[in-house]
Amino acid sequence: MAAVRSAPLFVGSITLGPGEQTIYTSPPDVITLVKSFYLYNSSGEVLAWNLQHVALSGSRAILAIDSALAAAAFVTPEVWAVLDPADELQVYSDQAGTSAVVGCYGAQLTG
Repeated sequence: MAAVRSAPLFVGSITLGPGEQTIYTSPPDVITLVKSFYLYNSSGEVLAWNLQHVALSGSRAILAIDSALAAAAFVTPEVWAVLDPADELQVYSDQAGTSAVVGCYGAQLTG
């Protein structure tokens, strides 16, 4: 059996809150394996955030959470998730106008 290699699903800067920001949507006819995630707090303040898997049905599962990530801090929580087509990964914060650099890696399976 061939190995399933990871590739970037999303890498970039985002402005958070208040509310969710979608960083990835699983394409039609694709099952996505989310294998790793990182977040760098590029704002000048402490950041409360979470990473959510939002199913097409609307149900949510929190994959990672941090209530006090220091300014200029970097975190790489253990993350593993399977996304069905149209499922989303979202980063949530209730703080307005904070910024972060995020990266999410995994594999897209078709067929």
